[in-house]
Amino acid sequence: MRFRKLFILLIPIFLTGCVYYGEFAYLPNYRYIHQNEVKPLKIAILPFKDNRGHENKDQMTLAVIPLVPYGPIKYERVEKGTSFFGHESFKFNPSVDIPRALVCEINANNVFKNVFYSSKKDSLDVDYLIYGEINDLTYKGKFLTYGLAGVGASLLITGIPAGIINNFVNIKITVYDVRQKKTMFDYKIEGKTKLVVGMYYKMMEEFSGYSEILNDGFKDFVLKLNDELN
Repeated sequence: MRFRKLFILLIPIFLTGCVYYGEFAYLPNYRYIHQNEVKPLKIAILPFKDNRGHENKDQMTLAVIPLVPYGPIKYERVEKGTSFFGHESFKFNPSVDIPRALVCEINANNVFKNVFYSSKKDSLDVDYLIYGEINDLTYKGKFLTYGLAGVGASLLITGIPAGIINNFVNIKITVYDVRQKKTMFDYKIEGKTKLVVGMYYKMMEEFSGYSEILNDGFKDFVLKLNDELN
């Protein structure tokens, strides 16, 4: 069994000659709010609460058993995953990285005077606080051997699909009015992406679904934030 797992894990290395380490990166949308005046508001974005589960299950090696079509992977804590398609690991601190990404998204539109990330909310001279809850960031994968065990794995060099990957996102964002001491509104971002990878394509994009879903969700959130805050 150790040999089987080693064989699967070494596939990307055999292909590229390298070991890659993934890291969460967020590129904000191009500016989509165009208004003449910057609103004189100060907003602090706090660390998000992590409500994710702790189930991390790697059964990729099942794929080399005859008649078993694929080996499943499920990581509720993707940053603690041990087996991926194109990477050795994935560096991701969601409680910090996601709110910092939101800061970038808001500032890219230049609609508020000062928007910044803060690790603590005490003694902040701001008009609004934004905080959130992370409910799901699951990574699911299927390593495909088509029920042909080692023969199926060897066929992957022909370029047939080697795996199917899903990224899940479910977060809730809350906007709090500091002066009036009340919640302005809650906003939910939820989505799922699907990626088919092969020996020669898409393996290095296996975590891109997280940024893709956040891109779409943050854009709608910022539009609502701009409408709601005066």
